[in-house]
Amino acid sequence: MSRTFFSMRGHFVLLLTTLTLLLPRSLDAGSPFQFTLDEDALSGVIDQSSLNTPLGANSRVFVHGPHFYQVGPDLTPGTDDDVRIRFFGINLSFSANFPSQAQAGLIAARLRKLGFNAVRLHHLDSAPSTETDPPRSILTPGPYPSFNEEALSRLRFFIQALAKEGLYINLNLHVGYRFKESDDIPAYDETGMRRPNATPVKVFEPALIEKQKVFAKRLIEELNLQQIHNLAMVEISNESSLLAAWHRNEWADAVPGDYYYDTLTTQWHDWLEQRYRTPSAACKQWSHCPDAQWPRLPEPAPASRAAPTALAELGQRLNDKLNTWSANWLTGGSLPSSAPWLADFQLFLAETDHRYFSTLRTAIQRQLNWPVPVTGSQVSYGGTMNLISHRTMDYLDDHFYVDHPEYMQGFSEPRDWRIWDISLTSKIMEEKLLKNAYRRDRNKPFVISEFNHPFPSRQGAEVVPITAAFASLQDWDGLFFYDYASHYRDTDAPSSFALRGDWGKYANIGQSARLFRDFMIPPLVAQRHISLSPMTIAQFSAVDGEASLLTYLQRQDNYTLEETWTRRITLQLAQNKNIEQQRKGENKTEAIVQYSSAAKRLRINTAHIQGWFGASLSAGQDQLSAPLNLSTEQGKVVSVLVTSLDTQPISHARHLLISTGSATVGSQPGAIPARPKQWVRHPAGNSSWTLEPDPQHKGLPSGSRHASGPAWIFRTPMQLRLETTRQLMTVYPLNPAGRRGNALPAARIKQGPDFVSVDLQQTEDEASLWYEVVLQ
Repeated sequence: MSRTFFSMRGHFVLLLTTLTLLLPRSLDAGSPFQFTLDEDALSGVIDQSSLNTPLGANSRVFVHGPHFYQVGPDLTPGTDDDVRIRFFGINLSFSANFPSQAQAGLIAARLRKLGFNAVRLHHLDSAPSTETDPPRSILTPGPYPSFNEEALSRLRFFIQALAKEGLYINLNLHVGYRFKESDDIPAYDETGMRRPNATPVKVFEPALIEKQKVFAKRLIEELNLQQIHNLAMVEISNESSLLAAWHRNEWADAVPGDYYYDTLTTQWHDWLEQRYRTPSAACKQWSHCPDAQWPRLPEPAPASRAAPTALAELGQRLNDKLNTWSANWLTGGSLPSSAPWLADFQLFLAETDHRYFSTLRTAIQRQLNWPVPVTGSQVSYGGTMNLISHRTMDYLDDHFYVDHPEYMQGFSEPRDWRIWDISLTSKIMEEKLLKNAYRRDRNKPFVISEFNHPFPSRQGAEVVPITAAFASLQDWDGLFFYDYASHYRDTDAPSSFALRGDWGKYANIGQSARLFRDFMIPPLVAQRHISLSPMTIAQFSAVDGEASLLTYLQRQDNYTLEETWTRRITLQLAQNKNIEQQRKGENKTEAIVQYSSAAKRLRINTAHIQGWFGASLSAGQDQLSAPLNLSTEQGKVVSVLVTSLDTQPISHARHLLISTGSATVGSQPGAIPARPKQWVRHPAGNSSWTLEPDPQHKGLPSGSRHASGPAWIFRTPMQLRLETTRQLMTVYPLNPAGRRGNALPAARIKQGPDFVSVDLQQTEDEASLWYEVVLQ
């Protein structure tokens, strides 16, 4: 396009942006106050360090049945002294994996204070570089695998520092390395590739499989992982598989050129020959014989294509639902009708993925001489067929994000993006969280290794406690927030997906850690077991991956996704059954976590922890029949956790902690006086939002997602009402180091015969992310 066009476009966008500043905002985020947190000084009741102890030989992790365990004092798996463990973890990415020795201990201590007991070492292999201060990658640009010695040295020291603070590691192998011709592999054509860094040629090309085995073995040796005790799990391939390439319309990534097409075709024909022996025998089974030869590799159906934008994704979901209804509902809920040979092709893809994952798993565990838990890739990258492809893996893993930013011109233009500023409690709970319940193998641990509701959403503070509560009900085994940081910099403002600087989200982390790790919400008693045969899964996979299967299961049993709040869901492979569903037990814990899509709110009610997320009550509105009630003007969105700090339940406790999550933004660069950056409508419309442009980039519609400090927290004046048998004594707002500030005035406190209510965040002087409550 011409310079003139871009100039006109820039002026037009600037005009629209200026106008949108004058438009009313969506939900008012509240009144802002500056907040700067010194993580290294954090102390007092918000410090969760007591959850961790240094990790030794008795801390090594293995899998027994559907859960993770520590080996115990006898150092032998599968004995009476084994101890079950859940992981509440966080991701580190790129250069954040390689802190200096001076930083390593500080960072490990910070993560311990927040209640984390695991770190996912992510993007170790991405961005190969010779840089050393800091390193960007474990690899250099030399032939794969060529290691960056400074990165290895720093990571070795960091892993030891993490162990001292009681933190395990989740080691990722292939994430972002882009294989190249100089790695002595057949050349491939990147034309048409959507994600060349994740190309699944590594799954079936023998030379690449061998190179990945060499990488895994050498990395284990270089990091001395045979001798450490805090390696909790290993992930082979992030968000990449043949099944994923098929269903996400990334087939050009899987067969990028004649060599790879021919290689995979040969493997496809060999698989068919083992299954049917001759093409004529296959034709009888398929009732379809186009010719007397084995079929060529098929092409994905257009309906399976991944949407390029969030709006297109919405349209695709609607189209998928229509396809599902026509395939299943209109035929009375029968199994989907698809070409039998295409169902066979799904099995072939799953078996090819399985062979790759199993080969790497064997190499990893032999090198370590320990049954370290290993997984292949994420369950959503392959759908229900991953029950087959991952049948010899030790655990299953998945990702989910709420309101992921959409970059309108791609990642190359970071100042043109939008979000929808939605709440997990209000719109997309089913789409983003509840469906994960249908990806859990009943015989394996289940982990969410990436999740976030990223900056600058105003409702992001609720995602961690809600996920921790749901995972507890479903009895999952690991949660890893994405991320702490992609690199280390002195900042007091939010940045992209980072927890560091997003202090309003930070507020609820510690109590969420204790909730999940200490089993404060018991698993649901009622269960729903679903047994599926491989061919049945393949038939559904030939239609759309997993959406039609979920619809079918719902229709067969008049089931809705919201019932995952009252029943634990597990799936398993069963060779002799098509589909068998069993409901076991009656739910006896429905009062512990209550979610209402109509009220747009979720409440947690246990003896020692209570929470309120989503829409509050409006001031003056009748209280609900619940131990915890929250009201604000106009029923604003809130994110609040209350925990007992002694051994007593909240109703009898003398000591409580209140966390109040909130929206956070940075400052508008150059503004005098300093002010928070504003949310504005994005010019693309469709109810989308962005941040006002940076002064030096007014020709673009969005401000940077790497905010300038200081950070601003948005307080929401609220009345919190708790049932208690005790008299209130004092409520202390805590400062950014966790120390007590001036007690709230007596006028903020009201005492009833069996309750106490406190007015919080009424003024800037009284505003805090945490309040310590002392009763008598």
